[in-house]
Amino acid sequence: MSKTPKQSLLPTLDRFYLKEALLAYTARFSTTKQKAAQMLERKIMRWGFKAQKAGLPESAIYEIQENAKVHIPHLLLEMVSLGAINDLEFGRSKVRHSAGRKSRRLIVAKLSAKGIGSDLLEEAIEEGLGEAGSEKAEALEVEAALRLAKKRKIGPFQEEREEGEGMIDEYAEMQKFSKELGIFARAGFGREIAMRVLKMPLEEALPYFEE
Repeated sequence: MSKTPKQSLLPTLDRFYLKEALLAYTARFSTTKQKAAQMLERKIMRWGFKAQKAGLPESAIYEIQENAKVHIPHLLLEMVSLGAINDLEFGRSKVRHSAGRKSRRLIVAKLSAKGIGSDLLEEAIEEGLGEAGSEKAEALEVEAALRLAKKRKIGPFQEEREEGEGMIDEYAEMQKFSKELGIFARAGFGREIAMRVLKMPLEEALPYFEE
């Protein structure tokens, strides 16, 4: 059966097509094996939509897509061997960028979601943030929590109550404190760090922001 004009314009979904897409992607972005695989899968899916519009039979589209998926693991290994994909370096870079800005727990969660294996993730985390419980790790966690406090204007950075502004409502203060603890919890900070930062005087907090 001869191809229609639309089908003639449809690119061939093969190893070469996917490799070109992967090379272009890794040239633009730092990535992990999982993210690169997801990109290729989306590429295959979008090709399927185009093939449908071009009038290609569903059975033919499915077969071509399944054959294309077979190439993904081999292409990823090739990119790893070339150094174009390096999960450990990706993790190190993200940890360096996030140190003192995000909680350790949140950094771990985000990198895990990007497909970095537990061993590589642990190496990147300990290299950038220090071992859990170490002085370096604690200092970076406090710094990150203080940045959040400054952004949300809580703890040392909350607006001071002006003299004569009125009686302190203890129940309202307790609710406010509980809400602020929730802000830290959602950002991945433990209760101990959150309590420490919320009770920290401004003069103790400011040195963390000095260059």
